[in-house]
This record gives sequence, C-alpha cells and structure tokens, in this order.
Amino acid sequence: MRLFLGIEVPSPIKKELDQLFFGLPGANWVNKEQLHITLRFIGEIDRHQMKDIDDSLKLINFPMFPIKLKSVGAFYNKKYPKATWVGVDGNDQLLDLQKKVERTLRQTLTLERKKYLPHLTLARLKETSFHDIANYLELNSLFSAGPWNVDHFNLYSSVPTSQGPQYLIEESYSLS
Repeated sequence: MRLFLGIEVPSPIKKELDQLFFGLPGANWVNKEQLHITLRFIGEIDRHQMKDIDDSLKLINFPMFPIKLKSVGAFYNKKYPKATWVGVDGNDQLLDLQKKVERTLRQTLTLERKKYLPHLTLARLKETSFHDIANYLELNSLFSAGPWNVDHFNLYSSVPTSQGPQYLIEESYSLS
C-alpha cells in the first residue's frame, strides 16, 4: 500500500477554492473531492507495518487548531513550472503537529528527511509557460479561504487509476 497522512479540506473551503480552478494552460487540476494538506508522505508499506503505524498514531495527543489558506505559488524545476499550490497561513501549530507525527512515525519506520512546506496542491503542470504561471499567480495573489478548525487528520492510501490516483481514508485520528 502507498500511504500518506493528511488534513481534509472541508466542503465550504473547497467551494472557496473553485475560483482558482481555471485560467492556466497545461494545468491538470486535482480532483476537488481529494483536496488535502499533506502532513507526511509515507510510501509503500505492507499491512503489518500499517497496523504498527496506526497503533502509534492513535497515541498522539494534540489540540485542535485553526488554519486558513492564503496566497498561491508554484513549484519549479530548472526548465518549467511543475505544480501550482495554495499556501497555509497560521501554520505554527500545523508545523508542531507535523513534527509530532514525524517523530511518531520514526519510531516505526525509516523515513527520508525532507523539509516540510505546508500547502494544498491545485494542479500539476505540463508545458505551462513561465509567462502563463506568472499571470495566474498575479491574478490570484490575494486569495485566502477559511479559517477552519483542524480537529483530525487522516491516514490515506493512494490507489492508482486510469483517471489518476484515488485517495482513500484508511484511518482517522482525532485532535482534542
């Protein structure tokens, strides 16, 4: 199984995001029903490891906290823009939760260390020009949505399909 941990985006926030899902040539837009903020990509694991992960994540004690989405950005490689995203504002508590999740997972798994940049991916880009992405980012630079209270996070599996990956909630972990 291919797993990751993430925070669901509530339906009212998804509606606010609608205004961003247009106007960018070469954009392969993310399915709005599957929008999430990734806490940690785990990767391929077996059912036994999943049980160990689940058992350890159930022990996390962390308070609910508010977050909101603010601004748009893009990831680039040397030749072209790769993806566009919405940033997360007020993310000190989100960063603390992510660190706690990371420490918990490292008790069970060996994971590659990566810098955490909280974001919500809107689209993967193919042959989008720098000019087009610059226009899109400028047009949407004042975007914000929320806030909402994060009261849980999920363990998702990613199942490949012909329409792209399908994310399924395997377990959910409440925040107090």
